[in-house]
This record gives sequence, structure tokens and C-alpha cells, in this order.
Amino acid sequence: MGYSIELYFNKDFEEILKSYWKELYDKGICDFMYKEAGRPHLALLVFDDKVDEGKLTEVYKLFSNEIQKFSLYMASIGVFPSSGGVSFIKPKVTNELLDLHKKLYKIAVNSGLDSNIDELYKPNLWVPHCTMTIGIDNDRLMKGLSLLVNRFKVMEGKVESIALTRFYPLDIKYIRQI
Repeated sequence: MGYSIELYFNKDFEEILKSYWKELYDKGICDFMYKEAGRPHLALLVFDDKVDEGKLTEVYKLFSNEIQKFSLYMASIGVFPSSGGVSFIKPKVTNELLDLHKKLYKIAVNSGLDSNIDELYKPNLWVPHCTMTIGIDNDRLMKGLSLLVNRFKVMEGKVESIALTRFYPLDIKYIRQI
């Protein structure tokens, strides 16, 4: 179990991303995202299960009050180099997105949560992404990538809400429209 602070998208954008999850599920490639992951999102920070939930809640509240809606473009498809079978759709990285991540990271560190942050979500390592597959073998990963390559189109969406989630099982603790 762990925690994350996630950005959620406008309804139409979210539905397109969910349709990718559904097709990956229907083709027997990956069922996890469709059945267990909740909503398509960009995780800004991921925390381990030893994090002080009270401090984390305060970080979330402080940060969520400071951000506003913004647009982004999902611009490419990628894979993390691991045995985890993770493929994703990646937004065009902008200074606004990087600054937002750095702001949250700074608030978390100043609150004493730096040792609880997953290494891959720290500045200079963070890769903003919306997961499409996870926990699958390489054969299914390649089939999933083929499906995404044939379906995916660059698209613009809006970030409209932020959430503090506990996972797995998924529990969306707080959500705020921005």
C-alpha cells in the first residue's frame, strides 16, 4: 500500500484514456488499469506506506489550494525499462508542469516527508505519465504498444482536479476541483 497525489482530467479527455484501458482489457493484454486503477491520472508524487498520513493530508491541502486548471497535450507513448510491463501515454513536458511538480515536492520535503517519497518521483527523475499497462509480460507489453501506436493521437486536455489517494485497494481520500 502507498499514497499518491494525482492530477485528474476533464471528462472527455478522461473517457478517451479509459477507452484505451478498456480496449487493452478486452484484448486480454492488461486488466489491472481497467479494473483496479480508478481514473486516468498523472501522479505528481508517490509515497510509501510509512508516511505520516496527517502530514501528508496537510501537504495535499496546502498544495491543492495553490493550483489552478491548466491544459496539457498528451504527446507520446513510452515504456519504463523494467520487468514491470509498464507502458504509458506521456504529456508534453512544459515548464508549468515541471514547476508544479517541484512546488509540491518542496512542500513535502519542508513537511519532513522526503524519506517517504518514491525515488522515481523526485525532481530530475520524475517522468510525467498516464499508465496504460502494468504488471504484464513482454509479449503482452508489445501487443499493448502495438494497439496504442495504432490508436493514439496527440490530444489536448485539461487538468481539472487533484486527489490524495491511498492504493491498493484504491481509496480516493480527498478530491478537489481546481
